[in-house]
Amino acid sequence: MDNRTWSSGASGTPPTVPASPSVGYPTPGNPELGQAATKGGAYWFHQMGEELRAILTAAGITPDPTVLTQLLTALRSAGVFTTPAQFDNTTKAATTAFVRASGLQAAGTLVVFATSTLTSANVGKATLINVNSSVQTLPLGSTLPDGALIALESVGLSNTIQRQGTDGIYTLTGTPVTSLAMGQGDTLQLVWSAGAANWIIIGGSAALQYAGLFGSSIAVSGYQKLPSGLIIQWGTGTGVVGAGATYNFPIAFPTNCRAVIATAVATANMAVVQESVPTTTSFTFGVYNTSNARTAQNIEWFAIGY
Repeated sequence: MDNRTWSSGASGTPPTVPASPSVGYPTPGNPELGQAATKGGAYWFHQMGEELRAILTAAGITPDPTVLTQLLTALRSAGVFTTPAQFDNTTKAATTAFVRASGLQAAGTLVVFATSTLTSANVGKATLINVNSSVQTLPLGSTLPDGALIALESVGLSNTIQRQGTDGIYTLTGTPVTSLAMGQGDTLQLVWSAGAANWIIIGGSAALQYAGLFGSSIAVSGYQKLPSGLIIQWGTGTGVVGAGATYNFPIAFPTNCRAVIATAVATANMAVVQESVPTTTSFTFGVYNTSNARTAQNIEWFAIGY
C-alpha cells in the first residue's frame, strides 16, 4: 500500500487511528521470549509522514520528493521555531531573539529625557539617562523575575537612582541604601534578587564608591583609599603647651606613613613642628609662637601613606 496516498492534499483515506498508541508501532521484539520484532503499521507510516510534512509547511516549503534536504532547510528556517516570551524559563528552544531579550546581550537601548519610573521594558536594554539632575525610580521588583538585569549610564550631570516601594539597593559591601548618585559618564548594573527582595549592585563606575579598594570616610577626620594601595587621611586637633600632642589617624596605614603636613588654624605667626617620625597609627606635632614657646593651638593636618 502506498503511504503517499494518505498525505495531506492527496486523494485517499488515512488509516484508522489505533485504539492504543502502541498498536502499529515497530517493536524490537525479545528473542529470549520468542517475540519477533515488528514493522511499522500503516498508521505509523502515515503519522511520521504527516509530522514531517507539518515541519515543511511551517517553514513555507512545498514538499518535493526529488529534494532530500527539505527537512534540514525547514529546521533552519525562522518559521519553525517561535520566540518564547521575554522571561520564559521553561525548556522551550531559545531563539537568538529570546537570548537577546533576556539580557545575555543588550536587547537594545532606551533613552530617558526626564525624571521617570523605569519598567520591565528597561530590563536587558542599555538605558541612557540624557538629562541633568533627574530622579530615576527602579521598577518594582515584585513585577520582575529573579535575575532581571538593568544597565544604566548617566549622560547628564547629577542624576539619582532610587528604589521603589520597600525594595532595597544593596551595595557591593552588603550595605543597603535607598538611592545612589550617578555623575556624568557613570555606569551602573543592577540585578533583582527575588530571594533577598532587593536590587544587588554588580558593577559599574557608580558602584566603586562602595568597593573596598575605594573605601572612604568623608568626615572631619577621615580617609580615602585608592586601588594602588595609597591612602590619604586628614583631620583636626589641638596642640598642647609643653610636650607635643599625639594625633591618631582615623585608620592605620598598613605599611608606612610617608608624610604628614599640619598647619595652625586661624592664628597668624604660629609654627607647627613635627616632633617625631610618624608611625602607621599616629604622629606628634608641637605648635610654637613667635617667641619660640609652645602654645595650645588648633591645627588641621593631612597625611599620606600606604
